Amino acid sequence: MEDTVYEVGMSEYKIAESPIILISSGIGSCLTIALYDRTKKIGGMAHAMLPEEHPNEKDDEDSPARYVDKAIKTLVSEMESLGCNRKNFVAKIAGGANMFAGLGEYSKEIGVKNVFEAKKILAEMNIEIVAENTGGTSGRHVEFDVSNGLLSIISKI
Repeated sequence: MEDTVYEVGMSEYKIAESPIILISSGIGSCLTIALYDRTKKIGGMAHAMLPEEHPNEKDDEDSPARYVDKAIKTLVSEMESLGCNRKNFVAKIAGGANMFAGLGEYSKEIGVKNVFEAKKILAEMNIEIVAENTGGTSGRHVEFDVSNGLLSIISKI
Protein backbone atom coordinates (compact mmCIF):
# COMPACT_ATOMS: atom_id res chain seq x y z
CA MET A 1 0.00 0.00 0.00
CA GLU A 2 1.35 3.40 -0.97
CA ASP A 3 1.60 6.22 1.53
CA THR A 4 -0.44 9.33 0.89
CA VAL A 5 1.42 12.62 1.15
CA TYR A 6 -0.17 15.86 2.34
CA GLU A 7 1.60 19.19 2.16
CA VAL A 8 1.43 21.55 5.12
CA GLY A 9 1.97 25.09 3.87
CA MET A 10 2.95 28.20 5.77
CA SER A 11 0.38 29.07 8.47
CA GLU A 12 -1.32 25.71 7.94
CA TYR A 13 -1.67 22.53 9.95
CA LYS A 14 -2.92 19.03 9.28
CA ILE A 15 -3.91 16.09 11.47
CA ALA A 16 -3.52 12.61 10.00
CA GLU A 17 -3.55 8.89 10.73
CA SER A 18 -1.20 6.20 9.45
CA PRO A 19 -0.14 5.73 6.60
CA ILE A 20 -0.10 9.47 5.83
CA ILE A 21 3.13 11.44 5.37
CA LEU A 22 2.96 15.15 6.12
CA ILE A 23 5.53 17.36 4.39
CA SER A 24 6.47 21.00 4.74
CA SER A 25 8.94 23.04 2.72
CA GLY A 26 10.53 26.45 2.98
CA ILE A 27 10.87 26.37 6.74
CA GLY A 28 13.24 29.23 7.51
CA SER A 29 12.62 31.34 10.60
CA CYS A 30 9.20 29.66 10.76
CA LEU A 31 8.82 26.61 12.96
CA THR A 32 7.37 23.21 12.16
CA ILE A 33 5.83 21.50 15.15
CA ALA A 34 4.97 17.81 14.87
CA LEU A 35 2.90 16.12 17.58
CA TYR A 36 2.49 12.37 17.66
CA ASP A 37 0.29 10.08 19.73
CA ARG A 38 2.41 6.96 20.04
CA THR A 39 -0.56 4.77 20.95
CA LYS A 40 -3.13 5.84 18.35
CA LYS A 41 -0.57 6.55 15.60
CA ILE A 42 -2.20 9.89 14.91
CA GLY A 43 -0.05 12.91 14.26
CA GLY A 44 -0.36 16.56 13.50
CA MET A 45 2.02 19.06 11.98
CA ALA A 46 1.91 22.86 11.83
CA HIS A 47 4.09 25.35 9.96
CA ALA A 48 3.93 28.46 12.16
CA MET A 49 5.34 31.86 11.17
CA LEU A 50 5.43 33.90 14.38
CA PRO A 51 5.73 33.13 18.10
CA GLU A 52 2.47 34.50 19.44
CA GLU A 53 -0.45 36.67 18.53
CA HIS A 54 -0.32 40.20 19.91
CA PRO A 55 -3.44 41.89 21.29
CA ASN A 56 -3.29 44.69 18.70
CA GLU A 57 -3.18 42.24 15.76
CA LYS A 58 -6.35 41.04 14.09
CA ASP A 59 -7.11 37.43 14.99
CA ASP A 60 -6.96 35.31 11.85
CA GLU A 61 -9.52 32.54 12.36
CA ASP A 62 -8.76 31.21 8.89
CA SER A 63 -5.15 30.57 9.87
CA PRO A 64 -4.88 29.13 13.39
CA ALA A 65 -1.37 27.90 12.63
CA ARG A 66 0.09 31.34 11.93
CA TYR A 67 1.33 31.62 15.52
CA VAL A 68 3.34 28.97 17.36
CA ASP A 69 1.28 29.19 20.55
CA LYS A 70 -2.06 28.94 18.77
CA ALA A 71 -0.81 26.20 16.41
CA ILE A 72 0.25 23.92 19.26
CA LYS A 73 -3.01 24.45 21.15
CA THR A 74 -5.01 23.75 17.98
CA LEU A 75 -3.07 20.54 17.24
CA VAL A 76 -3.55 19.29 20.80
CA SER A 77 -7.24 20.14 20.85
CA GLU A 78 -8.00 18.50 17.51
CA MET A 79 -5.96 15.39 18.28
CA GLU A 80 -7.74 15.02 21.62
CA SER A 81 -11.10 15.36 19.83
CA LEU A 82 -10.06 12.28 17.79
CA GLY A 83 -9.57 10.27 20.97
CA CYS A 84 -5.86 10.90 21.49
CA ASN A 85 -4.56 11.24 25.03
CA ARG A 86 -2.06 14.03 25.68
CA LYS A 87 -0.03 11.79 28.01
CA ASN A 88 0.89 9.74 24.90
CA PHE A 89 2.05 12.76 22.88
CA VAL A 90 5.62 13.52 21.92
CA ALA A 91 6.76 16.59 20.01
CA LYS A 92 9.39 17.24 17.38
CA ILE A 93 10.34 20.72 16.17
CA ALA A 94 12.34 22.01 13.20
CA GLY A 95 13.15 25.46 11.85
CA GLY A 96 13.77 28.71 13.66
CA ALA A 97 16.69 29.64 11.40
CA ASN A 98 18.22 33.07 10.99
CA MET A 99 17.49 33.39 7.30
CA PHE A 100 18.21 37.08 6.89
CA ALA A 101 21.37 37.69 8.87
CA GLY A 102 22.02 40.87 6.89
CA LEU A 103 18.88 42.46 8.36
CA GLY A 104 20.34 42.48 11.85
CA GLU A 105 19.11 41.27 15.21
CA TYR A 106 15.39 41.59 14.46
CA SER A 107 15.43 38.84 11.85
CA LYS A 108 17.44 36.57 14.13
CA GLU A 109 14.96 37.08 16.92
CA ILE A 110 12.02 35.68 14.97
CA GLY A 111 13.44 32.17 14.70
CA VAL A 112 14.78 32.19 18.26
CA LYS A 113 11.45 33.45 19.60
CA ASN A 114 9.54 30.79 17.64
CA VAL A 115 11.65 28.03 19.20
CA PHE A 116 11.38 29.58 22.68
CA GLU A 117 7.59 29.88 22.43
CA ALA A 118 7.20 26.28 21.28
CA LYS A 119 9.31 24.99 24.15
CA LYS A 120 7.38 27.13 26.64
CA ILE A 121 3.91 26.02 25.45
CA LEU A 122 4.89 22.35 25.15
CA ALA A 123 6.37 22.39 28.67
CA GLU A 124 3.19 24.00 30.02
CA MET A 125 1.19 21.21 28.38
CA ASN A 126 3.57 18.50 29.68
CA ILE A 127 4.45 17.35 26.16
CA GLU A 128 8.04 16.17 25.81
CA ILE A 129 10.16 17.35 22.89
CA VAL A 130 11.97 14.21 21.77
CA ALA A 131 13.73 15.67 18.72
CA GLU A 132 14.79 19.12 17.59
CA ASN A 133 16.57 20.53 14.56
CA THR A 134 16.51 24.30 14.99
CA GLY A 135 18.62 27.39 14.42
CA GLY A 136 21.34 27.84 11.85
CA THR A 137 21.06 29.93 8.71
CA SER A 138 19.49 27.45 6.26
CA GLY A 139 15.89 26.62 5.53
CA ARG A 140 14.54 23.12 5.84
CA HIS A 141 12.20 20.64 4.15
CA VAL A 142 10.69 18.07 6.51
CA GLU A 143 8.67 14.91 6.23
CA PHE A 144 6.62 13.50 9.10
CA ASP A 145 5.65 9.83 8.75
CA VAL A 146 2.55 9.33 10.84
CA SER A 147 2.88 5.53 10.69
CA ASN A 148 5.93 5.63 13.00
CA GLY A 149 6.32 9.24 14.19
CA LEU A 150 9.59 9.78 12.30
CA LEU A 151 10.31 13.41 11.40
CA SER A 152 13.00 13.62 8.72
CA ILE A 153 14.93 16.67 7.61
CA ILE A 154 15.15 15.90 3.90
CA SER A 155 17.19 18.93 2.97
CA LYS A 156 18.38 22.27 4.13
CA ILE A 157 17.66 24.79 1.41
